[in-house]
Amino acid sequence: MNYSLTILEMAVIAIGLGLLLLDLWTPAEQKRQLGYVAAAALGLVLLFSFSSLVDSGVTATAFNGMYVQDDLALFFKRFFLLAAILVLVMSVEFADCIPTGISEFYALILFALSGMMVAASTNDFSLLFVAVELITVTFYVLTSFQRSRLASLEAGVKYLILGALSSAFMVFGIALVFGTTGKLNFTELAGVAAQFSADKVFLLGLLLVLVGLGFKIAAFPFQLWAPDVYQGSPAPTTAFLAVGSKAAGFVLLLRVLFGAVPEITAHWTRLLMAISAATILYGNLCAIPQRNLKRLLGYSSIANAGYLLLGVAALSRAGQSAVLFYLGGYLFTVLAAFTVICLVMRRMGGEDISALAGLNQARRYGHRRCGDFALLLFRRRAGDLLVRTTRRFVAHPDFHAHQSLPLPVRARHVCSRTVSGRCRQRGRQRGRDAEVLAVALKQRR
Repeated sequence: MNYSLTILEMAVIAIGLGLLLLDLWTPAEQKRQLGYVAAAALGLVLLFSFSSLVDSGVTATAFNGMYVQDDLALFFKRFFLLAAILVLVMSVEFADCIPTGISEFYALILFALSGMMVAASTNDFSLLFVAVELITVTFYVLTSFQRSRLASLEAGVKYLILGALSSAFMVFGIALVFGTTGKLNFTELAGVAAQFSADKVFLLGLLLVLVGLGFKIAAFPFQLWAPDVYQGSPAPTTAFLAVGSKAAGFVLLLRVLFGAVPEITAHWTRLLMAISAATILYGNLCAIPQRNLKRLLGYSSIANAGYLLLGVAALSRAGQSAVLFYLGGYLFTVLAAFTVICLVMRRMGGEDISALAGLNQARRYGHRRCGDFALLLFRRRAGDLLVRTTRRFVAHPDFHAHQSLPLPVRARHVCSRTVSGRCRQRGRQRGRDAEVLAVALKQRR
């Protein structure tokens, strides 16, 4: 069975159970510090994921092919571990808003993390459903964890009802796929899917599975839950929902579309592009009038799901790589934004966007780190600029025209060519402006 492949998931579950045991002997005033303990333990698990015991460089399977350990799975597991570490640290800062049960809050984050890591290695519809339910059920509790807040309870109820509905669609779709093909394993299904490309029941089953996954990633038209749940949930829960749950939905989407039914997916380019375009438009347009920051980020999450779907709609290796690249930047930008919300909004007693006025004046909020995180948000935009600049730099033809030269020499050559080209372009533009000005003066005389 090769159970050793699941060592990362078992380690995360063990940390969650150990955290609940530590809560029994930890004084009440020190329980919030257990978040740092959990984050440090996850840091060790993250470092261990780079060892040869986990990353052997070859694809391996367990549980009769239901579980697969490959490069894609390792990327997402490390992604989820890093996201959980940052969310746990954020939760420590948010602990004042959770009067009781903070250790359970930390443990539920870890259990949700284990579901995400299982989702990264899913190679079977049955395991897919188990992973999705493990993630969703824990978020049912996390979204409504602030029982004294009506908005939190409302968010939990909405997420529960719509999540149960999407799970029903998904399991019905899985039943239709299994009923027509007799296969649940993605590898086995990929070998026979082409034979059922004209079977309407089989195609309906796949569409229902996509409906369930569309709910996870908040894609149009299954995005209605996102703004309300984002607004009512505790900020760390919303951050983990925006980053971890969405990434889990996309890794499952990649597994199903490109691992289970690649021949069917090749005919769905227009459908994926239409869903992507509608998701982008809906998220961006509805975000314009928003005043609540968390609700605004909810619509932003919908729009980002559309951008990520563009990489899926490309139906290529480059498109899949683009999804992973985008998620890497999305992780830090979203968590930075929610960290500011944790530090600022809980002191202001509201979530209106006007509370960000004067964020650079740290003393106004009695917390110097607020100013630091304002600088972090600025660096976020600078980081986006750096990524775009690096991409253009590497794509420059002169960078690849001199492969025999050392990298620093090629970099200096590209920079000099680019700067000199820009200077010549500006010089020519100024010359044209001078000619136009001279003609205008003559006509005036």
